[in-house]
Amino acid sequence: MIGPYLSMQVHENIYFDLRAAWGRSSNDLTLGTTTGGFDTSRWLVKGTLAGNWLYDAWRFTPSAELAYVEESQDAFTNSAGTFIAGQDVSLGRLQFGPEIGYRFAHSADTFIEPFAAIKGVWDFDNPNVAIVDGFVVGPGDFWGRLEGGLNVITTSGWYLRGLASWDGVGSDDYSGYTLQGTLNVPLN
Repeated sequence: MIGPYLSMQVHENIYFDLRAAWGRSSNDLTLGTTTGGFDTSRWLVKGTLAGNWLYDAWRFTPSAELAYVEESQDAFTNSAGTFIAGQDVSLGRLQFGPEIGYRFAHSADTFIEPFAAIKGVWDFDNPNVAIVDGFVVGPGDFWGRLEGGLNVITTSGWYLRGLASWDGVGSDDYSGYTLQGTLNVPLN
């Protein structure tokens, strides 16, 4: 997917990000001896409003993110002559909650910050499928997520983030686990 991205500071400690993207995919599948292929088109719009407050070594970052993604899958006929109807799937999601971190000076130019977060997740347009364009669909309309990890920040602008999360807080029949890493390197 490709599209524009906007990031701006709307107040001293409040930031707004907006992203829109469009794309296509071509898919080939094989089920036993039967084969087929179809194309999809998709679009996404996502906005995030986040605050960032520091008090001594503590960081408090509440945020709310609203996202909507839609994918249209074309109809096709497989190699056995069976017509497979096209379909449209969409997911609308609101995520919200705080992240709290505590920064330690590791050296004169490097800081280490463990953090924890709790998020509420509400799928207000839930397609009852497992994944829509990379977004894992949850166990129902509302559940929670616990996150924790470590940030490493240098005074020269390098930023390394490791995160582990557990989705499914409040759900009896769903658990999802994620490991994620991010590295930001300044280019100037």
